[in-house]
Amino acid sequence: MDEYSLKSAGEELAKFADAISQLESRSRSEILFPYIFFASKKMSSRAISRWLSDERGIDFSAASVAKTLRECDKYFALIAERAHILAEHLAEQFDGCAEEILCQPFGMDRIRDLIDQNIPG
Repeated sequence: MDEYSLKSAGEELAKFADAISQLESRSRSEILFPYIFFASKKMSSRAISRWLSDERGIDFSAASVAKTLRECDKYFALIAERAHILAEHLAEQFDGCAEEILCQPFGMDRIRDLIDQNIPG
């Protein structure tokens, strides 16, 4: 393997690591949002806050729960942005496009096909 290939691989690895590190620097609201969103279909903000405190020792007020739910568009956009970053990385590996990977019902089938085509044996 030549120096250019190694340097290119290293740059790509650094770019991917940066995307992953951004995933790890999320706020508590951002991390809990998907779970709060689903729980809110059956529980009040107070009940969610109380459960987080009593069952998991997480201090997250009912007001914080309510604010997180009011800002759901922001959190859904963040989730979509992160999914797209990861899909772009996967698409680069298989000479595809992120949209093709993210679109259902073909996304998972396309990923499986690409993996099967690129893994020997």
